[in-house]
Amino acid sequence: MGAGELGGAYFPIYASRLASTADAPRFVSMLTLAATVASFAPVVVRSITERFGFPASFVLGMLFAIAGAVLVSRIGRVEIS
Repeated sequence: MGAGELGGAYFPIYASRLASTADAPRFVSMLTLAATVASFAPVVVRSITERFGFPASFVLGMLFAIAGAVLVSRIGRVEIS
């Protein structure tokens, strides 16, 4: 996504295209809320890196990636209309 500058344009469009017309506003609003929560990640990673060292940030990143994969696998299949 080009270091994030196009994420605000592409991600909402992508979410609205994957959902039905009735579900698109809900998906886009959930995506907007997720971006707000994710904005705290740099602060969390920095504090963990300062406390436990640089390799701990990689372990944390792997744990977040695994947790994200598990959550996405539980969402289920979205039918494209």
